[in-house]
Parts: sequence; structure tokens; C-alpha cells
Amino acid sequence: MIELLHKNIIFDPFAYFTFSHLVKTIKEAFGDQEIEGVEIGTMRGESAYWLMSTLKNIKHLYTVDPYAFVPNSTMEQVRPQEFHDENFQIAKQVLAPLGTRVTIIRDFSDNFFARMKYEGKMFDFVWIDGHHEKFQVDKDIKNAKSVTKSGGLILGHDYENCPGVKAGVQEAFLSGTVRLHKESQIWYLKNA
Repeated sequence: MIELLHKNIIFDPFAYFTFSHLVKTIKEAFGDQEIEGVEIGTMRGESAYWLMSTLKNIKHLYTVDPYAFVPNSTMEQVRPQEFHDENFQIAKQVLAPLGTRVTIIRDFSDNFFARMKYEGKMFDFVWIDGHHEKFQVDKDIKNAKSVTKSGGLILGHDYENCPGVKAGVQEAFLSGTVRLHKESQIWYLKNA
């Protein structure tokens, strides 16, 4: 099934499947309880739009993406700045119908997490799908642990097909039980 998202943006079948599983995982964890979350790695806003339009109990979502060229990266961050600027404009258009339920933060996740820790802000879930190299996965997981409520979810994407993600998740959660949905590549666990 392919869903029209916004104007000319269309979910490919795999994205639809992934986002559907993400929604199911969050729904199973929280039911209809009012929750607040964070998305690290927004790109064009598809997953944020899907989450917010499907799960009405998410009262607020911060989406965090620097939309910036990062030299020496092996991932999409190495693409030209124009690519990132265009995606930022698309994300703003895609997420505009959600109004104040979504706040787009154009910044690096490290800076965002530092601000949230300083403000004492805690979240019900953090969805990590940003920079996929191990050094950043390590930092995003560590930071997510510090701002996710006890019993909240830390989730991510691209477990099997990005070695940096798999290594970072395995190292960070040696003592925890990480669940993996192989078909969608989503990993998750409850924060201690």
C-alpha cells in the first residue's frame, strides 16, 4: 500500500511498512495515554507526519535534524547543503498541518539533548533515525537514555543494514533486552 503524504511526496511501500510498525510499537507501549516524544533525524518529515496523524495521543513531538552538510560522513549528511535545505523546506510543508503539536528543531541532536537536560525535560519516547555512524549512534543513545522517562521507549531504525547502528545498540544495551522487528529494521526497549 502506498500512501499519499503531502502533494508530491509519496511513501514507498517499505517506508509505509516501517512507519506502521513504529506506530504499532508505540501504541502497544502506551495505549491511549497522552505522551510526548522526540524524533532524531527528520529529513522530509514523513515519519513524524505518520506518527502524529495516526497517534492522536501524542500531544507533542520535537523533530530534530541539523539539515547540514557534514564533511567526511559516509551517510546522507555528506550530500550538498542544497539537498538539506530542500528537505528542510519539504519537512516544514509536510508538518505544517499538524500545527503546534510538532516543533521542528534545526540543530544537531547533541545540542538539542543538552538543552533538554538543562531544562529537566523528560520524554515518553525517543525515536532515533539520524546520523547512522557509530560515534553518533553512541551519543544519541546515551543522550536518549538521559531524557527518556523510566519505562519509556527508546527506539531506532536501520539495525541490520547499518553496521554503526547495530554496533552502537549492542554496546549500549548489553544488560538490556533490545527487541528487533527484523522486517522493518526497528529496534526498541524500555528505558530503565
